[in-house]
Amino acid sequence: MKRLVLKLLPLKGNMKTRGFVSAAVMAGMMLMALGYFIYDGHQRGGGMMGKMMGMMMNETGRHSFLMSNGVPQKYAELSNPLPSSPENISAGKELYNINCMSCHGETGLGDGVAGKSLDPAPADLISSLSMPMSSDSFLYWSISAGGSAFNSAMPAFESVLNENERWQIITYLRQL
Repeated sequence: MKRLVLKLLPLKGNMKTRGFVSAAVMAGMMLMALGYFIYDGHQRGGGMMGKMMGMMMNETGRHSFLMSNGVPQKYAELSNPLPSSPENISAGKELYNINCMSCHGETGLGDGVAGKSLDPAPADLISSLSMPMSSDSFLYWSISAGGSAFNSAMPAFESVLNENERWQIITYLRQL
């Protein structure tokens, strides 16, 4: 049986070329390692990068739909009719605590007790609210229709909460 021997060949060229090749190889290895940790972190649900990737991957269905089709016509022209008053914020917080907190968490990070067992995980509302896509119509659609169309456990609240209550939750979320 023949033995396979791997020989490392010295790089030919001047020092600048060898330095560039070494730097490129190191950069490639670092990117591969970072990619692994991001993917692994998402798979295991750990690490900041893994959680960010998980959030983006969980939102892919609704986000892709939104980018391709916009908010469904039924909701497209809606905007919150409620003022951001202490009364509406307080009512929205109470409704959020009853209907949303168990999955989305006390501060909207998607880390609620009931949400820990869901796949995909509940949306991180704080990050989502900072995105341009989070218009009033988008949020109202998300709360009203839920996530079944996107393989999410998010229930539809259209028949559970009246219009005013859904807008109060949005008013509360906007001030988080």
